[in-house]
Formats: sequence, structure tokens, C-alpha cells
Amino acid sequence: MLSGCVEACRNSVRDVPRQHKQCVRTRGLLADVRYGAVGTLGSVRYRPEAVIQHISQRRSRARLGKQGQAPTHWNGRAPAQAAILSFTLTLRTTFITGQTLTHLEQLIGEYYDWLGFMIKRNIKVGKRARGGWDMELDIVGYHPTLGRLLHVEASLDADSWAAREQRYLKKFGFGEKYILSEVFTWLPPGTEIERVAIFPKTAGRTELAGAQLRSIDDFMAEVKARIYAGKVMAKEAIPEQYPLLRTLQMALVGYHRALL
Repeated sequence: MLSGCVEACRNSVRDVPRQHKQCVRTRGLLADVRYGAVGTLGSVRYRPEAVIQHISQRRSRARLGKQGQAPTHWNGRAPAQAAILSFTLTLRTTFITGQTLTHLEQLIGEYYDWLGFMIKRNIKVGKRARGGWDMELDIVGYHPTLGRLLHVEASLDADSWAAREQRYLKKFGFGEKYILSEVFTWLPPGTEIERVAIFPKTAGRTELAGAQLRSIDDFMAEVKARIYAGKVMAKEAIPEQYPLLRTLQMALVGYHRALL
């Protein structure tokens, strides 16, 4: 993947180092990349043209045939063309950080970030001495104005409620153990953690493993209500770093007005 290469482009001032050969294995980037733009995914800024150029150079060298043959750039395109090419990894991947996010997790993270929470996504906690981690937490966020500390776990699984209870007791238990000691270490010990579990349906339940249980439809109703309470996109667009919310805004309230 490109995680190593992009590490060198965090400040958008350096090109991708040639030694990161693993980047040639990537099938592309997550989003539309425009040549010359500085991109942002999560909290990391990067220079997409540097990434594209590096991929182009590596692949052209690999494809170079007999001596003297002109290099063939990525996908047979010149560098400037390749730099504006749309690439698609899976929507489960943010290629900058190497994190894996489901579509639902991405939307939840965007929503709470938009509300003013400082968000950590798919964060590994409890590093083990022999390698690996105790747990990966889906969404952890802190609202500095409201003083709310939030831990959200979301799933589309079809497991039994008994299996879910067992699994999420473990998840929220590790959250309780590590969020204050490894994630938001500057918060006072004993800060209350709000726990939320989001599933396709609740079957009449209100709680799971000590967490508030919500259905996806209930969560989406809250998101839509917030968007409806705002203005049309032309007057008050949701910031572009929230592509899923921005798309919902355009679909629900329209650019100038909503059309049925």
C-alpha cells in the first residue's frame, strides 16, 4: 500500500521517496485526485501529484521493454493525464493511514466530526509485547466544548444477540481500559465514556453490553434531521472533507432547492 510513501508527504512539501517500492502494488487512490492539489484524508495532508508521479515512474520502469523504448506511464498515460485519473481502492480503505473503514463507520465518523468532536477512527489499543494489539476501536471522539467523550461501535453483522453481547462486552471493556490511557491521555482519569452500538435493527432492545443500542435507521434519521435543519448547499455547504454528508446534503435539500 501507499502508507509508507504518504508518510513522507504529510507536510505536502516532499516527493514520495523512491525506496517505498510497495506503492507499485496499489491499484490507485481512494478518491478523485486533481493534479497539483493538496489533498486531505483524515488528519493527513498529502500531495497527490507526487504520489501519482511516483507510481508512474515505478510502473514505467517495470514495463520498459527493449533499450531505448519510450517509457509507458501508468495505465498508458502521460504524467499529467495520470495525475487527474480517478483511482479506486475499496471504499473500506483510507489509503493515507492504512485504516479500514466500512461505509457505515465512515459516515458515523464524518457526522460526529462535523458536530465538533475530535475523532479517532479504527484505532488500535493495548500493544502487546510479542506483537499485535488487544483491540481495535471503531470510533472514539471527544467534544472539547461539551466535554463529551464518545465510543461508538457499528456493525452490519447477522450474529445472535448473545454472540453480540459477548463480543461487545469485550470491545467496550477494552475501550474503558485504554481510551483514557492511550487515546485521549490528557483527559482527567474517571471521565465518563458514552457508549453507543449501532446495528441494522434493535429488535426492541435499548442496550447492548452496557451501551446505548441504536438502529441504523434511527441514526440516519438524526443525520437527516441535522441536514434538513441547515440551508441548501449553495448557501451553506457542508465542508468537503465530509464527502458522504455533503452528498446527503445535495440529495436531501439540493444545491439551490430540492426537486422531487
